[in-house]
Amino acid sequence: MPFDAEGSFFMPTIDPSASMALCTCVVAVLLFGLLTCAGVALAKQLLARWLQSYRFFLCHHKASAGCLVRLLKMDTERFLKTKL
Repeated sequence: MPFDAEGSFFMPTIDPSASMALCTCVVAVLLFGLLTCAGVALAKQLLARWLQSYRFFLCHHKASAGCLVRLLKMDTERFLKTKL
């Protein structure tokens, strides 16, 4: 089956500067969205570190490692000379 190129004769011509402007706008919007998402993620990470209300988090979940965490808490309290 030979290639039928008759349909391409009826296509309107496209202004190259208009299509370039459209592509530039689309790329600019995508980059702005990407940078906005990265900025929000970075701000959330930094804010979470800054607003952290505790220095250590020890979980006394009995099924996994409750005794080990209690021992770690006692050793840490003795080392830091403060109550956790």
